[in-house]
Amino acid sequence: MKHLLPILVFLLIPFAAYSQSDDAKIKSIQGRYSSIKAEIKKLESSEEAGIQSPLAVNELVVNKHNKSWPAVGNYSVIYRFYYKQFGEEPYPDTLIFVTKKTVSAAREYFEEVLFGETYGVALIRQKDADGNEHLGYFDGDRLIKYVGQGDKANKAALVAVQKSTDNYVRMLSLSLN
Repeated sequence: MKHLLPILVFLLIPFAAYSQSDDAKIKSIQGRYSSIKAEIKKLESSEEAGIQSPLAVNELVVNKHNKSWPAVGNYSVIYRFYYKQFGEEPYPDTLIFVTKKTVSAAREYFEEVLFGETYGVALIRQKDADGNEHLGYFDGDRLIKYVGQGDKANKAALVAVQKSTDNYVRMLSLSLN
């Protein structure tokens, strides 16, 4: 029995280190998210602030005049792509953040995607028309942490969004840049 305790401790050490590593990644993502959100708030405060900002913004509007669509009603989607310029490139070319606001009839949905410093989606935040919020932290293709209301289907849906967003949004943003 006294040999069992050291073996258990030895086996559990990698799991504790893994968890601490994930906590550090989550804190890093949260810090980056807060910093970028503050930069975005500042740049949207005035036209002059937008010009002085280190971020560049492209906007894509679907159904700009809010025409009523059959079986849907009023429908519009607004994407905002936030880029940061690194190095001596003549144009900001590094996508760091995307927002998506969807208005469908009388319902409104919101989504934010924060990209990692190197590659891939780091965070997805979704808010639906009922006020339910879903938040996923990612390390590459791996979901580190999910926070939100609802069942496992919401968590699985967020992972699916992460996988499709990573490639689709980057391709779309390149065509806008």
